[in-house]
Amino acid sequence: MDEQKRNKLKLRVLLALGVLAVAGGMGLGYSFLAAEDVSYRSACSNNMKMLATGLVLYAADNDEKLPDATRWMDAISPRDYRLDQWTFWCPALHKNYGYAMNVALSKASIETLDPVKDVVLVFETDSQERNAFGMQNDLAHNRHAGLNVVFLDTSAARVSQRTMARWVWAPNRRPVSPTQSRP
Repeated sequence: MDEQKRNKLKLRVLLALGVLAVAGGMGLGYSFLAAEDVSYRSACSNNMKMLATGLVLYAADNDEKLPDATRWMDAISPRDYRLDQWTFWCPALHKNYGYAMNVALSKASIETLDPVKDVVLVFETDSQERNAFGMQNDLAHNRHAGLNVVFLDTSAARVSQRTMARWVWAPNRRPVSPTQSRP
């Protein structure tokens, strides 16, 4: 009878350990998923900063004018501004684009825009087409538990729909005085 009690006790201990192992494994799985999402968010934000920098460099090379929004990715192609193909793809979408240029800035002269700080230049979109463009109604729907946007000054932010009122989508354009224009 002592042997039977020991066997039952061993079985209960093994069962308890099995339950704990399964529960622990589930917790680790969630931790790995959370870490993967954080890495996607970070990579996405870095990609968008590089795209915005490419757009600003393009403007510097083209009389301070941003490219046409319908061809913006083509304008800052990898060979011209040392961006690799991966920069154009959102890592969470696995080789799909997912970024768009603010259409209000299409062919805009940077020196005439006011203000520059909060003007959205590149944002995450649900469109997975190359050269996607649009405005606030084209924002992605919570891809990374929030949204990444990059502003005209190439600063990036992780934002929510609540803070959208602070963003500038169609900035004022001030006239350029003759002393400001290039010869």
